[in-house]
Amino acid sequence: MIIYLRLSFIRRSTRQKKLRDIWEPIILDYLSTEINLDKTIKRLNVSHHDLYFFTDFTSEYLGSLAGSEYEQLIKLLKKLNLADFEVKKLRRRNVWIRVFALNHLGLIKEKRTIPEIKKSLKDSNPLIFYAAAEALSSMQDADSFDEVAATLLVRPYWNKIRTAEIFLKYGRAAAARLVKFLDDENITSDRKALVIDILGEFKATEMAEELLRLGPRTDDVNIKVSIIKYLGKITYLNAKQFLIASLDDEDWVVRGQAAKSLGFIGVPEAVNKLAFLLKDKVWWVRYLSAQSLANIGREGWARLEQAKHSPDKFARDVSAQIISEMRLNV
Repeated sequence: MIIYLRLSFIRRSTRQKKLRDIWEPIILDYLSTEINLDKTIKRLNVSHHDLYFFTDFTSEYLGSLAGSEYEQLIKLLKKLNLADFEVKKLRRRNVWIRVFALNHLGLIKEKRTIPEIKKSLKDSNPLIFYAAAEALSSMQDADSFDEVAATLLVRPYWNKIRTAEIFLKYGRAAAARLVKFLDDENITSDRKALVIDILGEFKATEMAEELLRLGPRTDDVNIKVSIIKYLGKITYLNAKQFLIASLDDEDWVVRGQAAKSLGFIGVPEAVNKLAFLLKDKVWWVRYLSAQSLANIGREGWARLEQAKHSPDKFARDVSAQIISEMRLNV
């Protein structure tokens, strides 16, 4: 049995390489407009049996092409009815066949396949669900966003990085609808923090006042840090008092993020407290405070120069480091 499987694998790999060697120059000629669509299809001569190899082959191109070349390749795939071939795979039992089919449909971005992809959102297997969510987000299908978001934010198993990527792919208009999940008691604080992070990535300023009111009231470090990060990313000047007060927080992550956000906004009133944090026991807080002093401008830079001669070793070292880094970057 092992010998048979080994021989099958070798035979399949040999066939795949042979086809790749045939297809690659044809595809490159087509993308460089040296041959037209009909002639390309004729030269490719893709049989139904070889469609499995062809989907793998074109996935690499779809993942790297953009603009007119991407659109040109999509025309070819539509002519070959590749989307229909992938939709049929979604009915297979094998999980990996379905996952790869969903991935490819997400690359092809053919809108008429959306209803079939949505069915996979109901699947209990997280691999299938994530693949379907990623495909729909690649198409920026706004109608599926609420269902995807609600599932991602409450299901027991989740992957923070993949969840963030899915939300970001949906785009700003859809992601703004994440706001309503901040009031959901069934959603944990780390997931609410991710929602705030996404709002910050899109610079969704419409939530600034509400989050600024929540910041001083919350005892949850995850949420507080994300709010501080968000306020810095949108450079919200009205947040300066809250951010300055956060420099005194007992949690070093809060202190460090507050220092960083104040540097983004550029708040001269924070110079004294930032200079004091050059002596903080946590290196990261010292570094971010020094960096923010440099970003604030002349007044902050002057305090860094003073700190180079401080009796405190922490303050001396970090100020010298930042001054050196800034001068190298000029």
